[in-house]
This record gives sequence, structure tokens and C-alpha cells, in this order.
Amino acid sequence: MTPLDTSPRGDSSSAPPTGSPALETGDGPPSSALRLGKAVVALLDAAVDRVVLIFLILLLSLGLYCLYDSSQVYSSADAAQYSAYKPVADDSPNFTELRAMNPEVVGWLNVNDTPIDYPVVQGSDNQKYLNTTVEGEYRLSGSIFLDCQNSPAFTDFNSIVYGHHMEQEKMFGCLSNFGDEGYFDAHPFGGMYIRDDWSHADDTASGFRSCGVEFFAVILTNAYDYELYTPAVEAAERQAYLNHIYDIALHTRQMEVGPDDRLVLLSTCTTEITNGRYLLVGKLTDTLHPQTFPPKVDIIGAGVDTLTRFPGILFWFVAILALRVTAVLHKRTKR
Repeated sequence: MTPLDTSPRGDSSSAPPTGSPALETGDGPPSSALRLGKAVVALLDAAVDRVVLIFLILLLSLGLYCLYDSSQVYSSADAAQYSAYKPVADDSPNFTELRAMNPEVVGWLNVNDTPIDYPVVQGSDNQKYLNTTVEGEYRLSGSIFLDCQNSPAFTDFNSIVYGHHMEQEKMFGCLSNFGDEGYFDAHPFGGMYIRDDWSHADDTASGFRSCGVEFFAVILTNAYDYELYTPAVEAAERQAYLNHIYDIALHTRQMEVGPDDRLVLLSTCTTEITNGRYLLVGKLTDTLHPQTFPPKVDIIGAGVDTLTRFPGILFWFVAILALRVTAVLHKRTKR
């Protein structure tokens, strides 16, 4: 006979109890392949973290360099750095020192009640002073320079003076403000310090004198307006040149201007149109106009080159991102 089974119904002495180590998966020491895999993942994770951090540090360094470089550009473009050489009287010794430093200095230009207050140079071509300062140093801001085809004594019918359009109204950065009629009306005068006897074609004159500039037109055109960008127009073409100015001007001022006058055109670039150029047009006079500095006319967006703000934006973006990544790495390290 078979012995009677006295164990509880449903129970089996041969089945291991629930939770028995024999049924647990993954128990016991991990295999060498698993340990190696975990080590490789941890190593790659740490490597990626450090590569990202190094990349952010490099970006931050680039941003700091861009900020430094931009500050140098704007510093070299600031009219204040030339104030020590500004002529305060005819045959000013300060201006003479500047000409001794650079014989290609041909005068001084200011537009009343604006930041434009710079020496004017003239090179053998129109490329040299695009990126060269009055002191002869390489800078992206360049200099204010007279067209190489013009007389250095400003004796031509039309003399064209160029300058970069920069943010913070450096160099010719404020010329675009004249596109606003209110700003144009509020800034009718300027001044120049040029070779003496400018009303006669005598380029050998050694002395300099002060004269006034009366602005009568502002123009928005393109760089390929050859009718306008022709310096030293001959007598037979002068009236047609004046007519062209009035035909394309954004704003004009009632003023007697004729073929016997001496015009000065201040030219700078603009992004308002393709290959755009702003020109402020005036005539030389014997009347001097002192600066009055009226309340500034606010022009939204005028004189702003948006791309020059990129280094500052980059700096703050990378700085915040770097701090965030550093915090994450610190937490991982504490784990």
C-alpha cells in the first residue's frame, strides 16, 4: 500500500519556497562581459561630458575674444582718441603734430551736434584706409578718407569723403539718422579744417584754415550710382550733377547752390537696400557755425549694425550653458 500523504493539500515538499535563491535571476557575481560593458558606458559618459565642457569653454573663450576685439575696433573708431590733435585755431600746432605723424592727413571734419569729429586722410587709392587708422595701424574701423581722385585741398567741385557705418554711431554710423527728416532738419551745419585758400586751385598751399559746411541734401542710393560717385566733376557737367542730387534726394534744404560752389559728400554704407549707400551733401562756406548740441532725436534702429551684437549674445549664452553643464557634472560626481 501506498503511504497516506499527510502534507497540506496543494503543498509540495519538492517545490522550493517562493523567493528561493534558486529562482532569482541575476543573482550572484555579474559576468566579466557585463562588468566590462558597464565600465565602457561609464567611461564614454564621462568622456562625452568632458568633451562638451571643453567645447563650451572654447566657445566661451571665443566669445570673450570677440568681445575684446569688438571693444578694440570701437575704441579705435572713437573720435575722442583724436581730440588731442583737433585744430583749435588756424595753423594749430596739435594738428601739425598729427600731420607730422602722417603726411596723408589732409584735413579735419565735424558734423555739428553729432559724434562725427575726425581727421581726414587721403591715400594713393581708396583701399588703404578702409582698414588702416590715421596712425597707420590695421583696424577694421579704418579712417575717414577723401577719394584718391580728389584734390587734397578740397578745390574740386565735388569732393567725396568715405567712412564706415558702425554701431554706437562711430565713424559715419550716424549718417543713416539723416534719413529721418526731423534729424536732417536739426543738423544743418558742419565744419572743416582744410588747406588755406581752398577757393583757388592751389594745392601747394602749406597753411590750413577753418571753413563751414552747410548741408542741403541727404541721399539713399546704391554703390553703382556712377553719376553720383564721380569725383572732381568738370565744369560742363556740374549742373547736371546738382540736378541728379536733387532728383534722388530723400530730403533737401532750401539753399543757393550752383556750379561755382564746392561740394562735400559724406558717404557710408547701409543695409537698407542692396549695396546701399547714404550720402550727406553740403557746400563749403566762409561762415563758421558753432556746435549747439540740441536734444538728441531718437531714431529707432538708426545706425545699428545688428551683427556686431553677436559677440555679446554669444558670451551670455555660452556662460549660462557652461554653468548649467558644470552643475550637472558636479551632481554626477557626487553620486
